[in-house]
Amino acid sequence: MRPLHPEIKKSIEVAARFGFVSRDIFENFITTKKQSMRYRLWDRIKKSKYFETYNNTAISTSYLKLSPHGKRKSESYTKFLNVSAPSPQQLMHDEVLVRFALQNERKGSFDFAWPESYTKKYDVMFARHFIARHLKFPDLLFELGGPDKKFKVALEFEQSRKSNARYQTNLLSYSVLKQVDLVIYVTSHHAIEKAIMDAALRVNYPFDKKPIAFAQAIDFISNPSDFSLQLGGRILSFANLVESLRQRQLSAA
Repeated sequence: MRPLHPEIKKSIEVAARFGFVSRDIFENFITTKKQSMRYRLWDRIKKSKYFETYNNTAISTSYLKLSPHGKRKSESYTKFLNVSAPSPQQLMHDEVLVRFALQNERKGSFDFAWPESYTKKYDVMFARHFIARHLKFPDLLFELGGPDKKFKVALEFEQSRKSNARYQTNLLSYSVLKQVDLVIYVTSHHAIEKAIMDAALRVNYPFDKKPIAFAQAIDFISNPSDFSLQLGGRILSFANLVESLRQRQLSAA
């Protein structure tokens, strides 16, 4: 059996883990070929038996999901178990998270990030807690820290305002969830940040034991490994947070 082309193999791994692969992700994180060859390689992947396009002409050339053949192939050799492909409406939201995950894995900020769909399907203990309470799963989970101590971080990318009740329910869950040490909310508007803070105060959220950090979406998208965070009363970059937790320090003060 002929080995898979490296770009096809890596694209299958990304799609198995996140549910899709985009042309932007392919060009920035998968291929190392020069610009003149990238269109040809992407077209080759798109036409391969391992992928299929979305039934939406607006995105059919830019986003791919695994075909049944691709899913079987991924199960035979990758460490990632297949997750469901996101809906067309969810793709742009999820693509931002994939860029964040792959950029920081490449830089060494953390080893691995679990998207919502992966956690929901394969992290049994975590899923049991959230399913029992009918809660939304974190958009992304990853671990920061050094070899002696790990801090599990939940990241939520909030593009739209949710109900106060929804925020209160989710914050109550985070307040007692032992598997999460820090929650980062990336928000597109200050009004969303305020609503989350109001909800946290209403449920007596334990900021001292399980801090909440906020980031602005425009900064998070532009600088996925060095965006600014508001953590308690101070401002620090994500890179600074990574280094601080390598020194085993987590404080909202």
